Amino acid sequence: MQKWTIEQLIEKLQTGDWKQTPGTVAFNFFDSFTKENDCWVWNRGTNGDGYGYLYDTKNKKHFRSHVFIYQLINGPYDSNLVICHTCDNRKCVNPDHLFLGTKAENNADRAKKGRNRDQNGTKNNQNKLTDQQVIEIFKMRGKFQKDIAKQYGITQTMVSSIKLGKAWKHLTSKL
Repeated sequence: MQKWTIEQLIEKLQTGDWKQTPGTVAFNFFDSFTKENDCWVWNRGTNGDGYGYLYDTKNKKHFRSHVFIYQLINGPYDSNLVICHTCDNRKCVNPDHLFLGTKAENNADRAKKGRNRDQNGTKNNQNKLTDQQVIEIFKMRGKFQKDIAKQYGITQTMVSSIKLGKAWKHLTSKL
């Protein structure tokens, strides 16, 4: 596998579809990362998942930064595949750290390396309840679910899911 240098990428950017002209992604790309150890770490905007993110104003397209660099080097790829990082750094744009894989392969790699995020209950940043409140709801009797939902600021559907053991299973299965 070829080891890429910044100089080689600049040369690649100055040819073909990614000519370095104002308003294109390529124009600002090399000011957008810093070299840290072996990674080229994106230091501009990121999306909600922590991946580098950029916008090509000329072509009116959004890109994840590692996808941009992968396509620059390798061209288009099968949309059923994902671009994975050997370094496990979502902000890395070093082309030597990028490879194609299936979603299943990427998920298996993440699990093998112990990077699965536990998003149960209070570890999920979308949650509105504490563990204690879920236990209270699960054990609550004699109240309409819509009233419980109003009391806790959640939907009746969530109350039902808790009571049926479909949501917050990590707590309700122990009760």
